[in-house]
Amino acid sequence: MKRKTMTLLALLALCIGTAVWMLRGQEEVKSVNQAVHYVKQEDLAYGRASGKQKLDLYLPEKRTERMPVVIHLHGGGWGGGSKQNVSAKPAFFTGNGYVFISANYRLHPDASYEEMVQDAATVIKWVYENADQYGMDQTRINMMGHSAGGHLAGLLAANPVYLQQAGLPADAIHSLVVLDGPLDLVSFVRMLPTYKEVFGDKEADLKQASPITYLRSNAQRAPIFIATRRKNPVYQQLAETAQKQGNEIDVYDKIGSLSHSEVNTLLGDNAASREAKEMSKAVLAFLNQHNR
Repeated sequence: MKRKTMTLLALLALCIGTAVWMLRGQEEVKSVNQAVHYVKQEDLAYGRASGKQKLDLYLPEKRTERMPVVIHLHGGGWGGGSKQNVSAKPAFFTGNGYVFISANYRLHPDASYEEMVQDAATVIKWVYENADQYGMDQTRINMMGHSAGGHLAGLLAANPVYLQQAGLPADAIHSLVVLDGPLDLVSFVRMLPTYKEVFGDKEADLKQASPITYLRSNAQRAPIFIATRRKNPVYQQLAETAQKQGNEIDVYDKIGSLSHSEVNTLLGDNAASREAKEMSKAVLAFLNQHNR
């Protein structure tokens, strides 16, 4: 009887403890969710060439007169992905005073990579045209992209032709953040030949599609932050060359334990690993340095 009583008491204590833990967890989630509020507008058309040309706009609930903007391009191998794949980024960036935009763009095989970059430029043009309505600062437009989106954002920032085609000034991009995106298509396509379908297999064409081709020139360009999971001597050399030319390229290669997908999904996530949190801090510090 005594043993049964002790067993019942132990079970009761376990149930109470579990209930308290669950309630505490709910309170913590609630407090995190309540800490940041934003207003979301979905599926705003930024172009007329395709139904893919839509964006989601996230505005801080507490707005200042003119706020810097982060435009995010999703990954997906140039043939997939969605603007909805933003995870914690809207709360993270709006909570730190940025307007956050996540944009879809046309995809392979219906569009060439050049048309995808043109779509990214058209998103910037949309910001210019709607800056007054939403309180966006068109002089502080920051591009960000993960994976294929990082390549497209990088090519837009590196090759001035695309901004010129959209009727935008050469300095329309205030800064660039590349999240584990390929900048050298020559080596990338050699490693993953399936992407010949997107870029072709001629070295001249791959160089033309590579942001690194243009970043090696001594042209003045926006500051760049590259988050990469592998130490890449090419990127380090690129950063050193940029510094000598008076440009800024920061290479952040301290995320080796994160998967390619996690570099995107864990950015700005308060519940993520320490390594992911450090990456988030580094990205935000870079943006704040150039937008405050």
